[in-house]
Amino acid sequence: VIVGVGIEVDASVDRGALLTELRELREDAWEVLSGVVHERPSSSFAVQRIERWASADVPPPRLANTLHGPQARMVALSQSATCARAARDLLDILASPDVRHRLRECASEECRMIYVLPSGSRERRWCSMSQCGNRAKAAAHRARSRQPRERTADVDVTDDRSIKELGR
Repeated sequence: VIVGVGIEVDASVDRGALLTELRELREDAWEVLSGVVHERPSSSFAVQRIERWASADVPPPRLANTLHGPQARMVALSQSATCARAARDLLDILASPDVRHRLRECASEECRMIYVLPSGSRERRWCSMSQCGNRAKAAAHRARSRQPRERTADVDVTDDRSIKELGR
């Protein structure tokens, strides 16, 4: 099972080859999603590869009778079917005007994440406040802390008491 996404991969699949192909799919997906976010065309190569991945056969879930009633069970997927499921999920995002409208790119310079802004939520700059948001805010705080503080109090340099008060 691919943790976090609920896809069971057939035991005969070469995990290294699958990982390599999923990384290629991720790069092409980023290229296409970035094009949507920045309102520019994506590379034809990325579009064609995603189309190829999405066209592979994916077996449907199987229905089984259990003691607790009928239950649908996912079947273990081949390498091409695993990539097809991921590519089709991407196409579902792109086919939904509401979801397309909520696509955002993380404002962090170290992050390339493109995320879907939850519906009804306030606009945000980062993919994750606990990751990129905290890093950005901590860096801004450190930058402000390094700057010398300016005192705005009027001081009469001829009056020793004013100079002593400034030093407190």
